[in-house]
Amino acid sequence: MAEYGYAWYPEDGSDSEDSQIQKLKALGLDTQTIFEDREYGTHKLRPALQQLLKVLKPDDVVYITAIDRLGSGYKIVRDRWRKIVTDRSSDIVVLDNPALDTRRGRSLINGAFLAVMDYVVWQGAQGKSESMKEVLRAVKERGVSVGRPKMEFPEEFIKAYKGWENETLSTREASELCGISRSAFRYRVKIYEERTKNKEAVAEGAVTRENEADGEK
Repeated sequence: MAEYGYAWYPEDGSDSEDSQIQKLKALGLDTQTIFEDREYGTHKLRPALQQLLKVLKPDDVVYITAIDRLGSGYKIVRDRWRKIVTDRSSDIVVLDNPALDTRRGRSLINGAFLAVMDYVVWQGAQGKSESMKEVLRAVKERGVSVGRPKMEFPEEFIKAYKGWENETLSTREASELCGISRSAFRYRVKIYEERTKNKEAVAEGAVTRENEADGEK
């Protein structure tokens, strides 16, 4: 399984290069695995996306920062999504919307998303329009949760994390121990550390409140 990033920069500068690249690199991707296209006037061919489609293999993962990085129209988004997920059996992860992460269930999410997009495209042909918010609501109604699922941390991850934290395991070794990619391991570490810090803060607050209450007696 290989992991790639795809970035597209609109001509109006509404989404900067730094913004997208930083988010993709935070996943552990390097510049060699990030494909970038820029909009220039009537240039709509997206050569980098075409190159990405050529190298994609089944179970590879493509990360994008937002769904509209695939295109500015629903039909274009639908067709490019289909080329990645349906035609190549690869996964898409949309960073700003956890609902659009086909690793959670490629068949279910792909089917629901394409069914909704087919309807939206048909609506457009009838002179009607749908917002992306309405599209996601429709996807949810088809049984796909649009909320961020609570991440679980099995025992093998905890062991790998402690080894990685103590520097007895490299990132590669820790990720292999968990059976996940290095970028997925880094992402889980970030969530785990945030959750652990929150729990410690809550516990510390509880102790402080208890001590204050004892002092008032």
